Amino acid sequence: MKKACLALTLLGLLMFLPNVARADSCGGGLVATSFSGGSSLIEVCLSMSGNTLSIDSVFQDGVDVSGTVKIFTIAWNTNATLTSETDPDNDWTNDAQVHDDGWQSATASASGTPVQDPQGLPITFTFTGTTPTEFTIHVGSFVDASGGDCSAWPSTLWEPEGQNNRGNNCTPIPEPATLTLLGTGLLGLAGVVRKRLGKKS
Repeated sequence: MKKACLALTLLGLLMFLPNVARADSCGGGLVATSFSGGSSLIEVCLSMSGNTLSIDSVFQDGVDVSGTVKIFTIAWNTNATLTSETDPDNDWTNDAQVHDDGWQSATASASGTPVQDPQGLPITFTFTGTTPTEFTIHVGSFVDASGGDCSAWPSTLWEPEGQNNRGNNCTPIPEPATLTLLGTGLLGLAGVVRKRLGKKS
């Protein structure tokens, strides 16, 4: 019985190690992801129709955070020009930049002040010129598992578990299964302690 309790304890506690390999929350299609060891998996669900990109939703570790997230910057991999967007509170088209690597980017601002409030998704961006095929998006200001704000740079170029992903500072949200395993481990540990205390009395 003692060996069984110890085995149960070790199994539960070992399985509590962070596990961020999760199913695609976006259900397929174009997904921008950001993950680095010990951080959350951030997924931005995108859709492309012709030359219009739509940012549809954002997930942190499988939890929909679309209602609190802010979109600060988008970057794209062609010489396309951003001509319009549907963000009701910010101006994107007057702040486009061309980078040395051929990518372009635009940042949300209202009269020169960076975006302050969640935009509400979806928002769309329409381009002219060579239609972009890859995107990197700066998302942030949503509350993570630690209760603090976090931000990330998800990209369609990264893989969720790759070694070169753009990092983020978001504390992972534990999976229900992980919490169950932790509870199992703690129960097993409690059983061992109780048994030892019983022998001493």
